[in-house]
Amino acid sequence: MIIDAVIKRDRLLITSLRGKIGRWMKLLIPDIVDKITAKAIKDAK
Repeated sequence: MIIDAVIKRDRLLITSLRGKIGRWMKLLIPDIVDKITAKAIKDAK
């Protein structure tokens, strides 16, 4: 996947299903995704 992305000169490669779903959710419901992300960062510290 990485080699194909390099050949195509893609700037972004999302490899996991979780990442792909998150990207679509960010387009549809950005406020909720931001809250989830902020909580995950806070809990990781």
